[in-house]
Amino acid sequence: MSETYSFTVNGVLRETAEDKPLLRYLRDDLRLTSCKDGCSEGACGTCTIAADGKAVRACILTTKKAAGKNILTVEGLSVAEKEAFVYAFGKVGAVQCGFCIPGMVMAGKALLDATPNPTEGEIKKAIRGNVCRCTGYKKIIEGISLAGPSCGARWKSTPIWKGGIPLAWATGPSAPTCAPRCWAMDSTPTTYTWTAWFTLPPSARSTPGRGC
Repeated sequence: MSETYSFTVNGVLRETAEDKPLLRYLRDDLRLTSCKDGCSEGACGTCTIAADGKAVRACILTTKKAAGKNILTVEGLSVAEKEAFVYAFGKVGAVQCGFCIPGMVMAGKALLDATPNPTEGEIKKAIRGNVCRCTGYKKIIEGISLAGPSCGARWKSTPIWKGGIPLAWATGPSAPTCAPRCWAMDSTPTTYTWTAWFTLPPSARSTPGRGC
């Protein structure tokens, strides 16, 4: 009788009878293409995911060894987390060709979950296994740093929705300074709280292209 390996991927329970690199399962079976195949040897970090909250390389973690674990890829990040990284990396100009960025984001995500206000040294250590072939790492470090202090402590990996409002966000404090686009209101944006913004009707929020 063949053995079956089960694990959770982005909140969904998955099962497979194949013992193969998790990277191949994620890309080929689930079509989660944020996980890049840069070397297949665990040397470049472009396939970095989070397994039980820790940054790991999907190309060297097998489906058998992943059994029972909670796997998270960029596709499984909450909207708030994606918005924070998009803004932060864009603001500092951290993205060039983009091939390494999903791995950098997941390495940053794992760090920020454990350390919402990381030092430069902690960020460098967190991405030491991630290779960027375009340039140096200064702007990537700045991007993770910008995403962290303002948003890290307020993130929820799985937003809870009710009536079109993500309740996990609606319980947070005032708007994070790292996402001013969310607060480009038509009038007196600073008077709104993080809770109130999500209870506003769409017409009162920023319009597409100007805000969230």
